[in-house]
Amino acid sequence: MSEDSPPTGTGLPPRSPAVQRLLDRQGLAAAPAPAPAAPPPGGPTNTSAGEYELERLRAELRQARNRLGELESVAVSHGRLLELLEANAEVLVAGDAGGLPERVLSIGLDLVGAERAAFFRIGKDGALQPVLRRPEGAEFNAISKSVVRDALFERRSIVHQGRVAREGLERQSILDLDLDTVVATPLLVRDRLLGVLYLDSSRAGRFGVADLPVLEIFSRLAAAAMLRLEELEQARSASAQLEDENRELRIVLGERTSIGGLLAASPAMLSVVDQVRRMCRYRSFVRISGETGTGKDLIARALHNEGPWADKPFIAVNCSAIAETLLEAELFGHVKGAFTGAIADHAGLFEQANGGTLFLDEIGDMPLSLQSKLLRVIEDGEVPRIGGQGTVKVDVRIITASHVDLNKGVSAGSFRQDLYYRLNVLAIEIPPLRERPEDVAVLAEHFLNRYAKRLGLPRPRLAAAALRRLQREPWPGNVRELEKCIERSLALSEGGAWLREEDIAQDSQPADPIADLAAGPSSETLKGVLQRVEREKIARTLDACGGRVTAAAERLGISRQYLHRRLRDFGLRGTVDEPES
Repeated sequence: MSEDSPPTGTGLPPRSPAVQRLLDRQGLAAAPAPAPAAPPPGGPTNTSAGEYELERLRAELRQARNRLGELESVAVSHGRLLELLEANAEVLVAGDAGGLPERVLSIGLDLVGAERAAFFRIGKDGALQPVLRRPEGAEFNAISKSVVRDALFERRSIVHQGRVAREGLERQSILDLDLDTVVATPLLVRDRLLGVLYLDSSRAGRFGVADLPVLEIFSRLAAAAMLRLEELEQARSASAQLEDENRELRIVLGERTSIGGLLAASPAMLSVVDQVRRMCRYRSFVRISGETGTGKDLIARALHNEGPWADKPFIAVNCSAIAETLLEAELFGHVKGAFTGAIADHAGLFEQANGGTLFLDEIGDMPLSLQSKLLRVIEDGEVPRIGGQGTVKVDVRIITASHVDLNKGVSAGSFRQDLYYRLNVLAIEIPPLRERPEDVAVLAEHFLNRYAKRLGLPRPRLAAAALRRLQREPWPGNVRELEKCIERSLALSEGGAWLREEDIAQDSQPADPIADLAAGPSSETLKGVLQRVEREKIARTLDACGGRVTAAAERLGISRQYLHRRLRDFGLRGTVDEPES
């Protein structure tokens, strides 16, 4: 039998192993019970034997009471430790500095059993400012402000407990409020004073000096959490400011590296700008290709305006928007009476653009019969007016554009091969907006400036989440669609300082999957359509999974390695980077 185990015959239950381990860790193992008085010489009589046994039982009982008190002390200490750990966890999960005072007061009240609490913070001017009180009805002026000031200036906890002990105090507020216990503890961390936590109670025995160590530890935990959240908010503010500066810098750099009103930040569009800068010096014909809405007309104007013939005419015509008979008259002109409605001589667009530039947009839709006449004008440098006898000499640089592949049109027989070779001297291909997300940021900021002025609204800043959403969109209508999206979002927003992700207003017309598939150029192959659908599905799934590549791969039913490859192929990336394995 262990020497610390209760003696047999005492009527006390045996000590459990858990209790014994607890006592051993705390150094509280009880000493053996004191021996009772020795029996009289000559052997105990019945009376003396009974007294001896009674005395021994009393000693055992005293020892058991001592052990019980020690166990209660250990249990209380461990209980307070658990309360502090729980309080620390509660404080650490505070998501923002604004919600921290509420948590601190709620925990402080529960931790020591106080009736009222108040939270004071040191303002930027160094003055103590009341932030929150509990319960809601408690007024800040109905507290002992002198105790709060003492805790602030002495940078230590101030406690007053007991009605008798405070009778001689000069703190009239404590007497007037009939308070039993008042505690004010400073919120200190790294020698920096952040505020003061105030607690009081009018009922005796609710809490007191014995609770001060626990309260001081909690106040240091709360101060550390306050400082962490303050530093986090400062970092967020600095990050937002840096992001704004970066956007402004991108816009400035885009304007500096652009010409003719073209905004470019992506390597692909910077290459286009460089091509325009080099080609604008020559009179050679230029063919521009790109999807609808990519800005082919802006490229054509930049080629003209940045060249040595900027003071000469720039004439543009959309070949797909005019009927064949009217288009011929528009291009080559006519004389009076050449056809019904020709009431006077009319100089065609070639004559109007003489010495300058003629921009033939969507030339891929020009009828074959008119293509042959256009070829003749290009080769001869002379324009025959409809109904006239002679020709007019012209010197025109021709810039053409088409959203269809003219080379494929030649193969299909819808476009003349000889005309193609005459027009295809210099070529510029504009990539779709979905392939250059860097340009989305610059263009979005540009359109925000434009439409905020046009609508008479304050110019909001574009939130990072909103920009990420814009950069994920496929934009089948390219820059034109982005422009209208920004105008619509700005008009429907609440006019706040930020344009948030939820403010982005896409086209409200009902979704049509077939129309979405057909949104690309008519010459797009089936493989191209499938790639667009795959890219959009991956982008939306990745967004739904919070940028987690592994979760997105599981939802898509593909391996993470394959998803990583497709992300690289489509120029996408998760917001949570996960290395390939």
